[in-house]
Amino acid sequence: MSSTQQQKNLAEIFYLALDQRIPNLNSKIKVLNLSKNRLGKEGAKLLAEVIEHNSFLEVLDISKNNIGVSGAQALSVSLK
Repeated sequence: MSSTQQQKNLAEIFYLALDQRIPNLNSKIKVLNLSKNRLGKEGAKLLAEVIEHNSFLEVLDISKNNIGVSGAQALSVSLK
């Protein structure tokens, strides 16, 4: 499996775990450490989509993921 595919798979797992729009999802994750997981910019963008719809997450560590400027911008917008 390529690194890009791994990044996408990891981001999709967290997307499903955090998206409060999914019926019957009772996830109340408050702290999530995703450091050193090779999220990349696409993974960060996918994560940004779901974070916008999560009201429980208080701490997110995405250090050492090489998310680039576009990934950081997406996350920044979703956290406002």
